[in-house]
Amino acid sequence: MDHPDRRTGPRTASALETADFLALDHAPLHSPAGGGASITRARLDALEVYALHAQDACAIVSRFGAQVLAYRTAAGREVLFTSALAPFDRSRPIRGGIPVCWPWFGPAAQPQHGWGRIRDWELAAADADAGAAGLTLRLAEPGGASAQVRIELGSELWVALTHLGDPAAGPPVTAALHSYLRTPEAGATRVRGLPAGTQIPAAARNAAEPGAFAFPAAGIDAALALPGGIQDIRLAVAAGERDCATIAAACSDVVLWNPGGPLGDTTEHAHRGFVCVEPARLGQPLRPGEELAAAYSA
Repeated sequence: MDHPDRRTGPRTASALETADFLALDHAPLHSPAGGGASITRARLDALEVYALHAQDACAIVSRFGAQVLAYRTAAGREVLFTSALAPFDRSRPIRGGIPVCWPWFGPAAQPQHGWGRIRDWELAAADADAGAAGLTLRLAEPGGASAQVRIELGSELWVALTHLGDPAAGPPVTAALHSYLRTPEAGATRVRGLPAGTQIPAAARNAAEPGAFAFPAAGIDAALALPGGIQDIRLAVAAGERDCATIAAACSDVVLWNPGGPLGDTTEHAHRGFVCVEPARLGQPLRPGEELAAAYSA
């Protein structure tokens, strides 16, 4: 497969690997004198991207969208899906990784899922020590809307969106971390750990495992309100005997999505290799100073 800095020629894989991003020409950004974790930066077409290295794990972050594009654990597991056909020219959102949907989710206004994922965020801080590396990215829009995204890599990957200022006009501020998780087969993938009483759609129920959410092969788009509102949850995502990821989050809703077919920026069968499991604040919008955060591990 071509490396992502070469945008011509055939593509034989559906998803990019962390190694594809590391093959770019990286320069040091932050590296403690004593060694340990570090951060580098590189150009990817029109994007500036950062590589966080800590405890033998690696995460790739784009300043465009404040978006994690890849996460490889210390054991070598690729956790996230980013399409091999995703454009990196800043003309549209990047398909995959962990898009930050803010200051609204879905079609509440235009553009879909808000403009946080189609803006260049400012790098406010880059730090690393013996065991962790982190970035802080900030966005301030005309009219007062502002937010911060903090990304930390250590024994797990931590992503936190803090809503700082409301837009002057528009719908209530909602948000989601639109996580694209790799799976060997979307139609065999289950999500366990939803709070008791969560209303699972009929198409996603499994008689053998009543409390789990089962992704149907035909695709699904479901926003589940958590009984009791904002709470800490821990979701385990698995396909058969394979554990795909664990997400620990504080949220009021969880969105679960798979298109059930190819998209304009994916290969023909790419949809079978990912599911989206998205901690969200939909039913209880964010107020200034509030945070939507999730920790990812595998």
